[in-house]
Amino acid sequence: MRTGLDPYIRVRFDGGESPRAPLPEGATLDVEVVSRSSDGTLRVRVAGRILTAAALGAFEPGDAFAATVRRSRGEVFLDPVRNPASARAGFLARLGLPDTPAASSLVLFFERSLYKLDTALCRSLLALASRFPGREKRAAEAAALLETHGLRADEESVALLMDAIEGPGPRGDTDARDTDDDGAQRRTREFLAFLNHKKGHERHWIVVPFTRDVGGRAVRGSLRCMIDLATSRCVETILTINDEGRVWDFNLTGARCEFRANPPFSPVKNGEIAVYLRNILASAGYTEVRAYDSVGDFARSFPAIDLEA
Repeated sequence: MRTGLDPYIRVRFDGGESPRAPLPEGATLDVEVVSRSSDGTLRVRVAGRILTAAALGAFEPGDAFAATVRRSRGEVFLDPVRNPASARAGFLARLGLPDTPAASSLVLFFERSLYKLDTALCRSLLALASRFPGREKRAAEAAALLETHGLRADEESVALLMDAIEGPGPRGDTDARDTDDDGAQRRTREFLAFLNHKKGHERHWIVVPFTRDVGGRAVRGSLRCMIDLATSRCVETILTINDEGRVWDFNLTGARCEFRANPPFSPVKNGEIAVYLRNILASAGYTEVRAYDSVGDFARSFPAIDLEA
């Protein structure tokens, strides 16, 4: 139940609302406060558009949050999602899962892939991911990808797929799975050829690894595409780049580009990177660029969860 003191942003569509980018009732969207005028008027970025807005609440330039669209008496309001981190933790708890980055990543992967959430399966895959300390999130993604292809995830197959996705990581047994070894490369190619053709679910992932020489050093990574088999459309693309200093993920969906780096940058640096990417990707049609945020993703992906938790 809303109260009269709940913060909100009331947006104004200069020249009328564009039918190309509506703000549908009940949708949860990312909002970024771009500037604030002396009269209190805000300029906000939402759904790739800069809009003028009035607000109730202490909103300042640089604020970024998830908000739910509400329409009332012909006007459009953006109500900030309250306690999204608590909501995520509560949702995972109801699934019997811990509030960890690996668990969040696993649940979101299954949600994007339209794969049924199964608590016992999630627990099993998280237990498997825990065998890769420092790489649990990637291990959870690899295990989930194998599961959606109808393949049994075990330590060997997860390690092989992780190395195909982002290049080898530190494991202490440097020659056990050395990707410079011809036999290992052949085994990886054969494994991916089978994986890419094995269709076990309505949304099918294709993994294409690469190695490039950039500035005299080897850069590894992969391009992963999720294909909707019913429509034969690519609905999501993820580019992973391992430059030996950081592992970058760029998630391209519709007009949105989300990025993350491991080790992570500070929020200020992420903001600078977002501005840079926004400028170079605008000509390609990407109108929304932001750092990956699992809390905001939960609010968008599971809008019916208890956000008052």
